[in-house]
Amino acid sequence: MKTSTDRGVQSPTRVVLAVLTLVMAAGSAPAHAECGCWRFVRPTGSTLGEVTAPAANAAWATGSRGSRPALLAWNGRQWRDSPLAVPSTTILEGVSASSRKNAWVVGFDPWGVALAAHWNGRAWKKVPFPKAGPTFLRAVDSRTTEDTWAVGSTSGFAGSQAAVWHWNGAAWKTTPARSPLGSELSAVSAVSATQAWAVGTQGKNPLILRWDGRTWAPSPTPKIEGEATLTDVAGTWAVGTSFAGTEKPLALHWDGRAWAVSPVPGTGRLASVAEDGRGGVWAAGETSDGRATLAHWNGRFWDLSSAPSPLGEEEETLTGPSSVWGLAHVPGTAALWAVGTARNAAMTWTNAPRPR
Repeated sequence: MKTSTDRGVQSPTRVVLAVLTLVMAAGSAPAHAECGCWRFVRPTGSTLGEVTAPAANAAWATGSRGSRPALLAWNGRQWRDSPLAVPSTTILEGVSASSRKNAWVVGFDPWGVALAAHWNGRAWKKVPFPKAGPTFLRAVDSRTTEDTWAVGSTSGFAGSQAAVWHWNGAAWKTTPARSPLGSELSAVSAVSATQAWAVGTQGKNPLILRWDGRTWAPSPTPKIEGEATLTDVAGTWAVGTSFAGTEKPLALHWDGRAWAVSPVPGTGRLASVAEDGRGGVWAAGETSDGRATLAHWNGRFWDLSSAPSPLGEEEETLTGPSSVWGLAHVPGTAALWAVGTARNAAMTWTNAPRPR
């Protein structure tokens, strides 16, 4: 699970793009072709950047409505506001749920006051967080009620530094991480009690930290031409963007011994990644010409497709870019939720069968 603030589109006219999709059949597809397996469902009224889905009839998404924070819940039929009393200046970032009765949302305010709130199946309750100067919580991943990780950064006179915190079922504790100055973590994925990954940036280079059950330590990254940043991680996959004169989508895969680049065709950036329930993964983001894009790894290669738009191509170009920012796999299925933005148009899509 990852942050939603550093995705390159900061216009106040952003609106929500929410997608429920099932995995496409393996096979090649033209780069950026429109995926005909998706259909529109209905728009929602918020800007969303992150989503989590512990079950087919339960999901949460974070974002904003105008200048105020927004937290929405999916009840199996529609998205509704999920009441969370926070100051209007709060920036809601990460959200993660391991079940219908265990979910976390994290964020911060402009002054670096951290927010962590827990859903117990009935209501959201704010939970005290360690104070260590300005703290910017970017992402959270809850594996169980007693094993949840949050990542981000702290800020001091020497600059920002990547930071990690752990929830043990009773309290949040700062967990030492060997992270350099000038670094920040944007996403975390808890694979097991003895393995977790966190990704972000260190200056102009990607940063990967690994939890081995005892400590967090840097994990070597492969050589990448130019600048690079990582924005999300899920299991053994991490995604982001590289830049060496041209912005290109970046995908890395952990083979059990080392991280390696998995070339993704096209230009643009990747913002999120999620397992597909069938041994592959989905990655999502936007192309360099401002179109929402999804890439599916089927075990051999990446298939790229554009999310269908209700606007004509010319009108879409005039109204600005669209992007998929967050993905969440629904456990036990091949379905995913995805959220993002498009200027002046609210969209929700699905390629699930139509209800009868």
